[in-house]
Amino acid sequence: MKSESPQKIKVSETRIEVVTLLGLAVVFLALVFVAYLLGAKRIAGFSLDVAKVIIAIFVALLVVVLLFGSLVL
Repeated sequence: MKSESPQKIKVSETRIEVVTLLGLAVVFLALVFVAYLLGAKRIAGFSLDVAKVIIAIFVALLVVVLLFGSLVL
């Protein structure tokens, strides 16, 4: 049985978290469209704000990974 190094496990966990983060942003954007179509503009506005924050976090993490990714691998 081969044991993986801790670094490889850490990188794969980070990738899963980033994909989950992007998935959450997509869910909130879908909620924005549904709420807006149903006339709930306050819920749509709040969901859009949450989606913007999640996307900003995703972009920040993406920049960090692109700049310092070679240090992790």
